[in-house]
Amino acid sequence: MNTKTFFQDFELFADAPNGVEKLRELILQLAVQGKLVPQNPDDEPASVLLEKIKKEKERLIKEGKIKRSKSLSPVDVDEIAFGLPHGWEWVRLGEVTRKLGAGSTPKGGKKVYQKTGIKFLRSQNVWNDGLRIENVAYIPLQIHQRMSGTHVEPGDILLNITGASIGRSSVVPDNFDEGNVSQHVAIVRLIDKSIRCFIHISLISSYVQNLIMGVQVGISREGLSMSSLKDFLIPLPPFHEAKRIVAKVDALMKLCDELETRQQKKRDRILKLGQVATTKLITPSTPESFKQHWKTISDNFDLLYSTPENVSQLRQAILQLAVMGKLVPQNPDDEPASVLLEKIKEEKERLIKEGKNKKSKKLPPVDVGEMAFEVPQGWEWVRLGELTIFGPRNGYSPKPVEYLTSVKTLTLSATTSGKFDSQHFKYIDKQIEPDSHLWLENQDLLIQRANSLEYVGVAAIYKGNAKEFIYPDLMMKIRFPKYLDINYLYQTINSKSSRRFLRERASGTSGSMPKINQLTVNSLPIPLPSLTEQHRIVTKVNQLMKLCDELEAKLTQSISDRDKLMSAAVRQVLAA
Repeated sequence: MNTKTFFQDFELFADAPNGVEKLRELILQLAVQGKLVPQNPDDEPASVLLEKIKKEKERLIKEGKIKRSKSLSPVDVDEIAFGLPHGWEWVRLGEVTRKLGAGSTPKGGKKVYQKTGIKFLRSQNVWNDGLRIENVAYIPLQIHQRMSGTHVEPGDILLNITGASIGRSSVVPDNFDEGNVSQHVAIVRLIDKSIRCFIHISLISSYVQNLIMGVQVGISREGLSMSSLKDFLIPLPPFHEAKRIVAKVDALMKLCDELETRQQKKRDRILKLGQVATTKLITPSTPESFKQHWKTISDNFDLLYSTPENVSQLRQAILQLAVMGKLVPQNPDDEPASVLLEKIKEEKERLIKEGKNKKSKKLPPVDVGEMAFEVPQGWEWVRLGELTIFGPRNGYSPKPVEYLTSVKTLTLSATTSGKFDSQHFKYIDKQIEPDSHLWLENQDLLIQRANSLEYVGVAAIYKGNAKEFIYPDLMMKIRFPKYLDINYLYQTINSKSSRRFLRERASGTSGSMPKINQLTVNSLPIPLPSLTEQHRIVTKVNQLMKLCDELEAKLTQSISDRDKLMSAAVRQVLAA
């Protein structure tokens, strides 16, 4: 595949994962390798342009406008990253610049900033697509005048040289009035500013970005030294070809913007379709309208759930339908949940009598306002605390150690996904008694009592050997009697309505980790069907979740295939 055929399929490759971003990178790389536009044998070679730059530099030195800098080492063949077209030249950045230096921060730092004055450009103002000065700082005129070495001129190229934004670069527009830069930004001022746009393209290309990442200095924070920057090898095309390259890059970047906008609109449309479909499904309605909504989803499954976000919504909808009693038909022969509640009550009283459990504080009945939806006949609204025979009870989190011990404690990551993952644990050097409540047993339910709002209240079932792990302080453990299906309760706690209940009651000040307490968990309203219906619901949910897994696997494979196609095409184009 050559450049011409690649750009004929431009829009096709844009659908690959991060496709538009990769297209932008490819455009820049093709530009600096001389593969973006055809060469014209009538163009003056870059050597002529270089000679003009050298003469101008000598004139500026002679007139005392710039100082003569230390000679740069000649280009070594081992430094050359790729071959260049006829008429191009490799040149060190210091050879074509009259100024290459970092800015500085005024004495007093942020204290001297003011609402008006001279613009003080910092790394957050420098972006590859141009300066962003909406949040620019200002300094007084007298400080600006004292900091003459950091003055910014129209046509300068600014380059971030420290921090997370290192390598980001902007061309200062021609209508820029005056300003200074901080010590985190370098000024690259060319002798011939007419080639500034091509040099900027080179600086933000993956070729130079890799150079920047390869020569960072500083232990505590990344940084790029000016001596390293001066030595960077830059590919220089003939003057007129540079102009053609810049025009082509601008046109293709505009096309990338349009593709990105179209893709985002398409993605938003698909997401909205999926949201509307799932919302209609879980909104209380007649059995007939529910069947119709479910049929609509079934008939348009691939369209409605063609993004990972929509599959996630579908999972939540399945759980919500399950706890609303809409996923499986009711059986009038099932004994009602009220009978089940009596059995649980008797079991709890027996355990209290035998000293295996403590009598807990009586919970108030579920108020009508707390019932998130109407449940089918035979179901009951009940507080979670009425169903437990142990807990909820917090775990234990002593300081972990780096060596192997006999006690492993889970970390939050073990249950964040909503599924138990035994790989996430740490060792602690503490003696835990064999009869301690901290030891986990198979089918114990774990709830995250503290995490970000996205995860606080997430439940997972422990599936493993008894007394293999203890659980941390940021989790609660709950155990239920045999009259309940632990999988149904797990699905209910992770459903949309339950998660909302827990999130809305999470405490925590600004900046601190949201937490839920034991009373909140005990107070969670649970829609309870008969045990046989619980089993039917769990079976149906598992079937549908398996379908979601298969759909996600297809999506993942499709994304991977598009990514491989894009990568192969890019390699071919760059090698052509």
